[in-house]
This record gives sequence, structure tokens and C-alpha cells, in this order.
Amino acid sequence: MQRTFLTPQGTLNIRSRLALAFLFIAVSVSLLTGWVVFTVVQAQITEQLRQRALSMVTLAALEQDANLHVTLTRPSDEDNSIFRALRATNEAIINTDADIGSVYTMRQNEKGEIYFVVDSVSPVLSVLRGPAKLGETYPDAGALLVENFAAMNQPMAEKSTYTDSWGTWLSAYAPFYRPDGTREGVLGLDLSANALTEARNNTLRSTLWTIVFFLPIFALAGWLIGGQLANPITRLTEGALRITSGDFSYRTDIENNDEIGQLSSAFNEMAHKVDDLVSGLEQRVQERTSALEEQTQTLNTISQDQQRRAAELQTVAQVGRAITSVQNLKELLPRIASVVSAQFGFYHVGIFLLSEDEKYAILSASNSEGGQRLLKNGHRLRVGEAGIVGYVTGSGNPRIALDTDSDQTFFNNPELPDTRSEMALPLKIGAQIIGALDVQGKEAHAFDARDLEIFTILADQVSVALQNARLFEETQKSLAEAETTYRQYVSREWKKVTQESDHIGYRYSLAGAQPLLQPLETYEAREALATGELNLSQGKTTTLAIPLKLRGEVIGVINVQTNTQRALLEDERDIASAIAERVSLAIENARLVEDSRSRAALESTIGAISSHLSASVNMRNILQTAVEELGRTLPGSEIILQLKNDADRSENANREA
Repeated sequence: MQRTFLTPQGTLNIRSRLALAFLFIAVSVSLLTGWVVFTVVQAQITEQLRQRALSMVTLAALEQDANLHVTLTRPSDEDNSIFRALRATNEAIINTDADIGSVYTMRQNEKGEIYFVVDSVSPVLSVLRGPAKLGETYPDAGALLVENFAAMNQPMAEKSTYTDSWGTWLSAYAPFYRPDGTREGVLGLDLSANALTEARNNTLRSTLWTIVFFLPIFALAGWLIGGQLANPITRLTEGALRITSGDFSYRTDIENNDEIGQLSSAFNEMAHKVDDLVSGLEQRVQERTSALEEQTQTLNTISQDQQRRAAELQTVAQVGRAITSVQNLKELLPRIASVVSAQFGFYHVGIFLLSEDEKYAILSASNSEGGQRLLKNGHRLRVGEAGIVGYVTGSGNPRIALDTDSDQTFFNNPELPDTRSEMALPLKIGAQIIGALDVQGKEAHAFDARDLEIFTILADQVSVALQNARLFEETQKSLAEAETTYRQYVSREWKKVTQESDHIGYRYSLAGAQPLLQPLETYEAREALATGELNLSQGKTTTLAIPLKLRGEVIGVINVQTNTQRALLEDERDIASAIAERVSLAIENARLVEDSRSRAALESTIGAISSHLSASVNMRNILQTAVEELGRTLPGSEIILQLKNDADRSENANREA
């Protein structure tokens, strides 16, 4: 028995191990097959259950009456007929399918807690537990519901089931809405997953019975096959042991016409070449190790360069976001200097803008202390002449001074004594140069071609930001001028209206509405007209003065005074303010209509007179028609039309002389 299964050392021999391996593989395949079948069946049934739950919860959400549901806000509302009607609706939904365990509606309070509103359970569950109370929180809500409750706008179902004291369930949720489209709450539905559990148990039982049935067959087949493979493998093992001990002359004599025979031939060939391979192995290992180290170093260098470039581009993007968020030019320039210095680590960053005549580059912002002193002194450089900045603003090309001690173009500024390298880039909008971005470092050779590429991108972003800020300021200025012009126009036109009108306003009392004969002189009215703000005073009577405004220009006032000490309610003040706004717009519209009518009548009169004049063919008729038409147009007036004679011309000539 021991010889059949064990080696002389007391371990399992190759035949036994092959038999066990075959048996293990067979069992593993059986288990894997069973697991795959189990997984597929479970996934299919779960998906069917989810689709079923989604359909049910969608239909159930459509059955909810949101107009009634919104009235349920307190636990005491459970006793009213609306709550009972909504619960009856949900119970009717439960009765449509025996697998529905519960149907419930939920809301979320200001703390973010989910609480029940109307909870209905099936008759079976009602014996085990009652429905949740109105306002009772849902402490064990699933992660899907908690994460999506606030923004849920479509039905969704849990991806897996859960098991509690009353069974295995799959939950689904759907929002329901009021008629105006506002979401009222979320409807939940728990569907029994007993079918999924039963299918899983059946699959497990089938898999176990299959393994038990085929286990003896697999064991016998493994033993027989192992016997056929064991003998030549044992002989090859003995040969390998002899070669391992240094006997490279040993050869096997297995002549099978299968893979074992091929293995024996390969084994013999291997023994013949082992000496050659051993002698040259160390040299080849060394060569390949060196090549691998060199390749690894190259890859590391490339990776570091890519990481650095990605970090620099990300920094440029961060700087771009920081500076494009500011629209005020006075705030933008210092922000650009400080952000560029902080993100890239250079001690001095300066921004130069060209003067109006484009002869000088004027320092407009800087982050360093020396730069601040230069700003106070009005530092500027002549374009095309002084320093690197002068060269850049004159040529439109970037310039780098790797070592300021040896660069002839560098302008040595006593306020920046620590500068050892400098880079300047033009700020351009299209082909127009508007300034320069100047960056200085404390170390020589602080910049390279890659920095030039990155800062060129940054300079383009700075140029666009400056242009946007300028356009924004010009737009704001134009809007302010237009607003001022319009307000002056409104003020002028309404002064004309009040001067030409017979009535300056109306007064309403118990006697009705009457024209206002004298200007209103109450303190509240004067304050409202002067400040343009609502004025309210309370004493023996309550007085409310509301200004009538058009585009910020006060054109009148509404004065409301009560006959008693009754204070005006907030709603009454809001109504009066709203009426004041509408009165302002209405009378402005009426003024514009009246002005349009006057202009139309004027144009019509001028057109008629021109038509009559055009109908005359001699000078006498033209002159007569002109005075007659003007007389009819200006009744009660004397019209005289006289042509200039020679005496008048002589008098004018004498005056000119």
C-alpha cells in the first residue's frame, strides 16, 4: 500500500499526485460551472426583479395625489381623511400583487433626514409590524436612496436585495410631482425577493449533487491516467537528479512517440548544452542587466520630464483661472504679478504696459518690495532701447538673460540687486504689442527653452485677461454714460411736462378724486422726493410717501395718510410700492405716446403746408400760400413774409465793410 501511493521519502508519488490533481481539477471545474450557473441565474432573476420593481414603483408614483399629499405636515394629520385616503390608495397598490410588501412616501427635512409620510404594508407584514408613523425618520435607508434623494428625478431600484426579520426584499424608488412640476416627495416600494432565494438554493443543491455523483468517476480516471504518465516522468526525474549532481554525460532511453518522448530528447539535448550555457550565463546576465539599467534610466528621465511639463501646464491653467476671474484692471495687474510669483517661485514679477504714444513701457504692477518702490517712482523704460523689457516691447520677441553679469542687454536696476537671470515676454493682442511680462530669478540659468514655451502660453492668457478687463471697463463707462444721459433726458422731459400741464397731481379722499391745486408740502413727501427712498412716519396718523422713479430718476411721489393711528400693514405697503412702480411706467408710456402724437401732428402739418406750396407755380402764389397756411396753423397771429430788397443788401454790405 505504501509503495503504491508513497515515495521512499514518505511523500505522495507522482501517480498519486496526478490522480489527486485530476480529481481537484474536475471538482474545481464542477464548482466553477456551478458558480457560473448560479451567478447567471441570480443575475437574471435579480434584473427581472429590478425591472419589475421599477415598473411597479413608476405606476405607483403616478397614482399619488401630490395636492393632497402636500397637506400632510404634522403627526396629527394621520387622523384626517386625506391621510386615510392616501393610505387606502397605497394599500390598493399593494393588493394588486402578492409580492409587494410595503408602499410608502417620504420627504427630507432641513437636516437632510429622510422621514415617512404615508406608510402602507401588506396584510402579512401588518401582523408582524405596523406601518411607520407620519414624521418618523428612516434610519436604515439604503445608500442609493440617501445619495440620490435630494436630486432624484427618475425611478431607480437597488442593485441588490436585503434581508431583515420579515424576509428578503428589493427596494425601488420614484419621485412624484405636483401639477406645477414641483417635486412633492419620493415613493418607495419593497418587493419580496423569495423567488431569488429559492432559485439560488436550487442551484446550490444541483451543483453539490453533481459533484457527489462524479467524484468517484473522476478519482478512478485520475488514478489510471496518472499511472501511464508516472513511469517515464519518474525516469526523467532520476536523470535530472544525476545532472544536478554534475553528471552531464547521463542520457535517458525513453523512446515514446508522444510528448514524454519529445521531453526525453529535449532532456538529452539540454544535458549536452548545459556546460556551454553555464559558462556564458554570467556574461549575458551582466550585459542584459546593464542594458536594462540604461533603458530604465532613460524611461525615468522621460517620465520626469512629462510629469514636470504636466505640472507646469496645470500651474498655467491655475494661473489662468485666477486672473480671468478679475475684471477690474487695477485689481487684475497686481493679482497677475502675485499669482505668477507664487505659482512659479520667482522672486520678482513685473507687468509693463505701453504708454499711449507707445514710446515707453511703464511698470504697472509688481509683487516684490523693489518692484513696489519702482512703482512709486513711476519706473518706465524706452521701447526698443532700455534693457530686456525695452527690447521685447520694441521687437515683439521674447528674450532670456541666463546670466545677467554677462548679458549686455540686461538693465541693472539698483532696486532689484538679487537678480541673476531674467526673462521677458511680449503681451500682444493679435499683432499689437500692449506691454511685457518680466520675470526675474535669484539664480543664474534659472530659465530654459521649456520655461519660454510655458510662459509664452501664460503671456497670451495675461494679454487676453488685460484686453478683457479693458473692454469691461470701457463697457461699464459707456453704460454709466448712457444711464446718466437717459436720466437727464427723463428729468428734462418731466420738468417740461409739469410746466406745461394744468394739473400737477390728484388727491383722493372721502369726497373722491380731485385735481391737486397746490404742491404737496408734507415732510414725508419732501424727503421721498429728495432721497428717492420710501418714507414712513407714525404718530396721530400714519403717513407713507413713496417716490415715483424712472431709471433712478424721481418724477413724483405718492403720499398715503391714514385718518387714525392704525399702522399700515406690510402687505399694504407692498401694494402701494407696487402701484407706484406701475404708475411710473404707465405715465412714462403715456408721455411717450403723447410726445409721439405731437411729433406726428407736427410732421403732418409741415407736410400739408409743403404740399400746398409745391402746388403753386409762381412766386406770388407761393408767398400768399405760405402766409395763409401759417395763419391757419397759428390762429390769432399776424404773419408777415418779406423778401430782402436791394436797400437791405446795401445796408448789409456797409455793415460788413
